[in-house]
Amino acid sequence: MRWRHLALANPLSLSYYCCGFAFVLRPSPSTFSRLSSSLSSPLLSSRRGPSFSTSLSSGSSSLQSPPSPSRTLSNYQRRPLSLSPMPQRLQGEVSNHANATKHDALEGHDPMQISYMSEEVILVDRDDRVVGSASKVDSHLVEHGPLLHRAFSVFLFDENKNLLLQQRATEKVTFPDYWTNTCCSHPLFTPRELGTDCDDPVEGARRAAVRKLEHELGLSIPKESLQYLTRLHYLANSSGQWGEHEIDYIFLAQLPRQSVRMNPNENEVRDVKWVSPSELKGMVSEASRVGSGLSITPWSMRIIEKFLFDWWDALPDVERFRDEKSIHRLGDNAEVLEKWEVDGKWVKKPNFEKATEQKLGPPIDSSSRTVDAVGEKATAV
Repeated sequence: MRWRHLALANPLSLSYYCCGFAFVLRPSPSTFSRLSSSLSSPLLSSRRGPSFSTSLSSGSSSLQSPPSPSRTLSNYQRRPLSLSPMPQRLQGEVSNHANATKHDALEGHDPMQISYMSEEVILVDRDDRVVGSASKVDSHLVEHGPLLHRAFSVFLFDENKNLLLQQRATEKVTFPDYWTNTCCSHPLFTPRELGTDCDDPVEGARRAAVRKLEHELGLSIPKESLQYLTRLHYLANSSGQWGEHEIDYIFLAQLPRQSVRMNPNENEVRDVKWVSPSELKGMVSEASRVGSGLSITPWSMRIIEKFLFDWWDALPDVERFRDEKSIHRLGDNAEVLEKWEVDGKWVKKPNFEKATEQKLGPPIDSSSRTVDAVGEKATAV
């Protein structure tokens, strides 16, 4: 296996290409002299180049090929890409740069929220087939894609058809202080929240929803009260650094308000309130005005615009809206998402402040609707 060195327009940017993968290195000033001597590149200088990212740091490889049926969960964990073909003197530079990128991205954030960013989420292809896992920080960095992963959204109503909203805490890494639906987060890369033990990814997402309702709101509700309706695929930018790229499992629940005993976690939730349909429409209108100071998360906005008021009117009879097959690709990037594939091609992400091109991963066999994940079938519902 042979590596080629290409000098880019920026004299401190080194690109290595191998087997269709591209890795961009930016040596630190302390190692510049040694690299300049060893590579003998006349284009190297003391100027500092732009910020590049790489997914080569230990434990942060991107999308994985689907495992064989015989693989177990331990086999399916993310593994660092082998760097053996790269000159030994450069391997540390790649790893150090990737770690520095993550450190810089998280610098200044709340320590508790930083600790949550190490949790492993479920990476999927556009048909919601499991292809691997990644930490929350790797999967949400714009410079890494962001990588497509599973999420869930819960909409909880009381007996009078008022909807419980939460305002995300200021400490949150993505979309801080935004108003959103009752609870929204990610199933983790575990057999329980993958749903592999019951052959049902919807059940896995439902379990994750119960876990996070307790964690964020101190709210314990019966798992059976969460009615699954459909899935949403969207891409959204939180800042120039962080973004979301999710297939979102949507659940509705309706419970008597007296049974909804909350104890919100201040590190997760800034505020909560119950709203009527007219009050939510007023919030949406206010959020659309520039400088209003009120913001609503993009996934909630997509669901509100496309589905929510029809579901709201039909309460409690929402079972007729259940759609196990569709994945609705919505939002400003809907046209791109319709064509999006985990096929190893370079895809430009639209509508981000910083235009980036990221390699999305290895080819996936699109002829099958299922993939054997961690030794058990995970059906794309």
